[in-house]
Amino acid sequence: MRKTKVVMITSYFDRNGVTSQVMNYATNLNKNKFQVSIAAGEPYDIGYEKLCQENNIELCKLPRKQKNVYAYYRTIYSFLKKKKPDIVHVHGSSALIIVELLVA
Repeated sequence: MRKTKVVMITSYFDRNGVTSQVMNYATNLNKNKFQVSIAAGEPYDIGYEKLCQENNIELCKLPRKQKNVYAYYRTIYSFLKKKKPDIVHVHGSSALIIVELLVA
């Protein structure tokens, strides 16, 4: 049975409410049905990185959006092109995630 490919995108991967929700979804989705990947920007929480490894969740580390916005979006585009996801779920403030949604 083919797994549904899910990519979750968030601007930051530190300890905050958005990232906690991303990790909650990513670690609790049925691993037999879903293949989960996360594309997340700096800063990176080492505990969340470890949790990704333990749960076989691929983590794409995005460049810091504020330092190089072009590289940030180019990396998202390249990662999505490589993964060819069935579902893209962008997490964050709805006013700020419009470009991520357009890239997806």
